[in-house]
Amino acid sequence: MDEEFLPTSDDVERALIQRAYNVGSCTDYCPVAMGQCHIYSLPFTMSRLETCTNKFPAGLFISVRHLVVRCSFRPFEHDFFVRVSQACPLLNKLTVTNETPQKKKLAYQQSEHEHTTSIVEFSHLMILNLCTASLDYVEQFLFDFNTCLPCLNTLHIQYRLLEIVTQYFTNNTTRAHCSKLQHIIFFDCRPKIYPENFYPYFPLLRN
Repeated sequence: MDEEFLPTSDDVERALIQRAYNVGSCTDYCPVAMGQCHIYSLPFTMSRLETCTNKFPAGLFISVRHLVVRCSFRPFEHDFFVRVSQACPLLNKLTVTNETPQKKKLAYQQSEHEHTTSIVEFSHLMILNLCTASLDYVEQFLFDFNTCLPCLNTLHIQYRLLEIVTQYFTNNTTRAHCSKLQHIIFFDCRPKIYPENFYPYFPLLRN
């Protein structure tokens, strides 16, 4: 179909509202001729929300504690996670599934005056699952100039990606978040013996 004829969220909601349903929705169309629509009742009261697009639904999801975001054809950029943090302010578990690299990666600004992009803050996030996410999303969450995670204590991740992003457990940019971790669950093979600087980098892990 020509893009101008594709149903929008407004089209979907209008048809349901006319039938006395109170709903919200989010539509998206991928480059390989596939469309999807997420329809949900309002007010939204479920504790888990799952979305399969990088177009996050509009609105406030106060009840959501566990969010799963996945997309196989577009990246999640920094502003996507800004919207997520604002829409789900009480989120305590986040699962990210995306192998598509970010196109708008943030560069570290040395000077405070050069800092032009807001840091994403997940004030209540305790569990972060990046097992099926590419390196860009590990950097997105563990680089302290990208994301603030004051309550993070559990990380699901691939060991090889953790090595890379922490520069073999020496990188100061990731040290603040890593020093809070009490549990790390590795998705891939881990070494039988950790490097000497592994446990000093994660001081709250049990040896």
